[in-house]
Formats: sequence, C-alpha cells, structure tokens
Amino acid sequence: MVNHLTHVKILIMDTKMITNQSDWQNRESFRQHKKQQGWQILFPVGLGIGIILILAVLIVLAAGGGDGALKTSGWADASLIWLILPILVFAIVITVILLALIFLLAQVMKIIPSYTTLLQNYGLIISKKAKLGSDKLVAPFIAIKCVNARVVAFFAGLFGRSTQ
Repeated sequence: MVNHLTHVKILIMDTKMITNQSDWQNRESFRQHKKQQGWQILFPVGLGIGIILILAVLIVLAAGGGDGALKTSGWADASLIWLILPILVFAIVITVILLALIFLLAQVMKIIPSYTTLLQNYGLIISKKAKLGSDKLVAPFIAIKCVNARVVAFFAGLFGRSTQ
C-alpha cells in the first residue's frame, strides 16, 4: 500500500474594505431599497392623509347639507365642528409625528450602512485571525499525527503488512 501525503497551503483571502459612501450606494440591495421606498413608506402615508381629508370633507358636507340633504341649524353645525375639530387636531398631530419619525429614520438609514460595513469588516478580520490562530494551535498535533502515520507506513512497508 502506497501512502500518499497531500500538503495544502491555506491562503487568507484579501477583502476590500468599503470606506466611501458611493460604494455601498451602488449595491443592489441599496438600489432595491430606493425602489421600494415609495411603495412601502410614501404611498401608505399619502393614502392615510388622503383618507383623512376625504372623510373630513364628507363629514362637513353631511353636516352642512348638500343640495338635497337635510338642513340643520347653525347651532348644530357649530357643535358638530367642535366635535370634529379635536379629532382633526389629533390626526394632524399624529401625521406630523409620523412624518418626523420617517424623516429621522431616513437620516439614520443614511448613516447605518457605513457603520454596518465597518462592523462587518471588523468581523471578517476577527474571524480570519481566529482561524489563523486555530490553525497555528492545531499544527503541532497534525505534525505528530503525520510523523506517526509515516512511521506506521514505513514499518508496514518494511514487514509487508497492510495498514488498513
């Protein structure tokens, strides 16, 4: 039985660290985010504002009476306005808060990719150093096993025995 030893040299890959903002803006995931931003953020907010405005107009038309609608007195109109006004103010406050949160989130989204890329690069460096350290730690044990296998193969070949 011929013993074939294979020597393998492991090279650590060099990765390019992304440092400027234009590199991550050219990525496919960033372009996909920009496309989906309108449908997932702007459209629902606009739709909500539109529904609130349409409901407000319908309520005012119903209260004030249209062409064939029931006519109400001035006091009833005034009381209805005082009932609707807090709801509209609350809706406007909620809308302003949502718009502010969307604006702040957009600002944070501009900052996050550069830091996550930096963290990812540090993670790659740490994993490569850990792999290199573990390879150095295991190397003496592998060398001992190789020497042992050579000695066993030598004596097996010398005495004509099979190692399997």
